[in-house]
Amino acid sequence: DRTAGNGSQRYVLGGGTEIVTMARDGVLEPAALIDLKELPELRVLEQNGGRLTVGACVTLSDLAEWTAFPLLSRAAAGVADRTVRNSITLGGNIAGRLPYREAVLPFLLSDSVATVAGPHGQKQRRFHELFSKRLKLQHVEFLVSLSVEQGPAAAAYVYRRKTCGSRVDYPLMTLCAATVN
Repeated sequence: DRTAGNGSQRYVLGGGTEIVTMARDGVLEPAALIDLKELPELRVLEQNGGRLTVGACVTLSDLAEWTAFPLLSRAAAGVADRTVRNSITLGGNIAGRLPYREAVLPFLLSDSVATVAGPHGQKQRRFHELFSKRLKLQHVEFLVSLSVEQGPAAAAYVYRRKTCGSRVDYPLMTLCAATVN
């Protein structure tokens, strides 16, 4: 979320699942919603030149079906049910207010690179430098994509998720581990 100069709230969104729900519940009263989901750079899902690139507006359902990064596919498939995953984007899962950010774990393990856009164009930064419990971006920046080398993305992995077993299976703990060469 971003604050405009007049104190009103502007929100940048790709899927908007969390923001729209909070606005309907009266928790948020956005003055403006800026929808980024049609920007091609944010919808990329590709293998090119030994790297995998995932746009911030790619849905978790698409990631769950993508076989190029098996640990990411498994982590994405563990979030909610398919109907909800059809709306939740990678960027929303990583940058949302809810504490459940399971899609972030494979990127932290694989030394990924984030592309971030802002008023001075795009820049690339190591993802682990931008993420510490939350995505740490400047006031007017947004996540464009994450990329990782194919080797770490294809590494053998372990994935375990423990839930509380309620109607909504929110995770109590998610463990991701991968081999490192």
